[in-house]
Amino acid sequence: PSGGLVVQPNLPTTSGCTDMNKQLALVALATLSLAVQAPAVTIFSDNFDSENGGVGTLNYGTPNQNGDGGAGSITTSFANWAVVSGAVDLIPLSVASPTYGTKFDLTPGQGHGLYVDLEGTGKGPGIITLKNAIALGAGSYVLHYDMAGNFREGATDTVIISAQNGVPTTIATDTKTLTEFAPWTTYDIPFTLAAPTTVNFVFKDTGDFDNIGNLLDNVRLEGGTPDGVPDGGTTVGLLGLGLAGLASLRRLLARA
Repeated sequence: PSGGLVVQPNLPTTSGCTDMNKQLALVALATLSLAVQAPAVTIFSDNFDSENGGVGTLNYGTPNQNGDGGAGSITTSFANWAVVSGAVDLIPLSVASPTYGTKFDLTPGQGHGLYVDLEGTGKGPGIITLKNAIALGAGSYVLHYDMAGNFREGATDTVIISAQNGVPTTIATDTKTLTEFAPWTTYDIPFTLAAPTTVNFVFKDTGDFDNIGNLLDNVRLEGGTPDGVPDGGTTVGLLGLGLAGLASLRRLLARA
């Protein structure tokens, strides 16, 4: 009515719009960053601790053994690995070896349960490969593994580690020559696949025939996802949310 008081709605100031726009921009950029920097997926992991009921034994994975490095009637098998040449030991032992008088507890108190001596007892340097190769999609991957020196003699030992396809052709490889007391260290082998590929991993001891090899533990593969296994749409969802946020920000700025 004439002469009455007209109350104007509270409108955001230019400064308030600017602050809100900045906040929206930060949210949109953070969401896009999450979509681009998705965490690595652990595709395969083996720390050997559950092998043989958690009990170490010599020449593990080799048939017709006695558990102490000699022939017998015991046949053991790795869950994920095949011993294709020579032999390997699963250590430490739960009780001292009758033949060698030790448990082969070579790195006590260092956070490793059971681990593999890559040269077994009396059969030469070992070679182990995955029993079942892993089908991987195109993308980037990293094979991680822990390795230490032999912790027994002054001689160095050398292991060749490789990722191979089904031909087999080597996709990526690394060679580790470690001194006697080289500490446990995590090593990485990155590789990239241009197309879906079935991949196997090989650990090959190339040392002397002396019953002593480098020590292996905590083998794991990280990267994308196994071939044909989706990520549940998480990355696409985050990307869409981030793009939607940027579109809203553009509209707000156009009206400012």
